[in-house]
Amino acid sequence: MGLHTIHNKIIPDLWDSSQKTTMKCPHCDQELHVESIDEIDSFNTPFIPYETILKCSSCTFESTSQSYALRGSIQDFDLHNITITGWSPSGSRVVSKLDHVMDFSLLKTLQKSEEIVEFLVVDNQVVRCIK
Repeated sequence: MGLHTIHNKIIPDLWDSSQKTTMKCPHCDQELHVESIDEIDSFNTPFIPYETILKCSSCTFESTSQSYALRGSIQDFDLHNITITGWSPSGSRVVSKLDHVMDFSLLKTLQKSEEIVEFLVVDNQVVRCIK
């Protein structure tokens, strides 16, 4: 399995909020732990991104991703994309269209409620709702 495949297919699953167990290594099935979370200076996003490094406790597997929290409500979504209207930390109005790996029924419920929530975005993919 190539690094690109691991990065795009497996890494979002590591952040899946429906999993009740610890994060598991895609190579040896042992526990993954967060090695570091460092703030990144970036002008590409109106949010404060963090570099997160996950490492396996048994083998040499390591994954680096960029993540940030996006506060807002769901404007629109389909099976693969989501549009979130929200605000940046500086108070600017922001409309973000991103890929997502979230549960469709949860998205429907959140859109209908018009509730403002925080979404966890990992490598430009919405992976979790943080209420």
